[in-house]
Amino acid sequence: MTRRLSLGWRFAAMLGLLVAVALAGSGGFWLSALSRDSAAMRESRFQFSLNSVRAALEGGLHLGLLLPGLPGGQNLIDRRRAEERDILSIDVFDDAGRILFSTDSGGVAAQVPEPWRAPCLAARQNPWQSQDDIGALQCLALVNAFDKTVGGVVMRYRAATRTDLLSALLQRWHAGAALWLALLVVGGGLGWLAYRRVERRLDAGRAALMGEASAAATADGPGQDVRRALDARERELDAADREADRLDDLDLG
Repeated sequence: MTRRLSLGWRFAAMLGLLVAVALAGSGGFWLSALSRDSAAMRESRFQFSLNSVRAALEGGLHLGLLLPGLPGGQNLIDRRRAEERDILSIDVFDDAGRILFSTDSGGVAAQVPEPWRAPCLAARQNPWQSQDDIGALQCLALVNAFDKTVGGVVMRYRAATRTDLLSALLQRWHAGAALWLALLVVGGGLGWLAYRRVERRLDAGRAALMGEASAAATADGPGQDVRRALDARERELDAADREADRLDDLDLG
């Protein structure tokens, strides 16, 4: 009984360790996937905001207005920044890189960084993305009614932090809990089935060693024939030993 309990506890400990490793691995995979999804959703949100600003500005350009004189351009970018607290700045610049509208009061008439200008003016369909010392940025080109690139709009926003990931994690904690619970139930069930199979095999082997299997066998079975043959052979050997001892006594006499 002691060995049986000891074996059971060892198997349970091994099963618990395997389940713990599986839970840790699945948790790491889930957190990694959640981080990627959160980052992708965050970038998509800012891309939507940038497209909205670009669409509003190009609406005026397609009416034949010039970029420097677009009415409501400054109010547009100020309102968009106020709606999204993570946006750091929005700048609208012409094809020479001179800033025309900016949410930063000191940015008007300044030049956008040279490494940004060419990629931004070339980004007609998909935004060009980059990072600087303050955060991340996306920019798109502005096209007039004659399909000519006349400038661009660049949006800078705060990069994602661990706080953002923790917030997303807290919002989706039920998904992770359901995943871990499912793995625990499946792993525990499979482990119990495997343990029962091993336990039955050990019980059968123990019963055979203790003679329970031989006691259940029939009297005319092949095991009994072998036993009778061995007993007869042992009796013959004993008789031969006794006869040899008797002959030795006669010689000595």
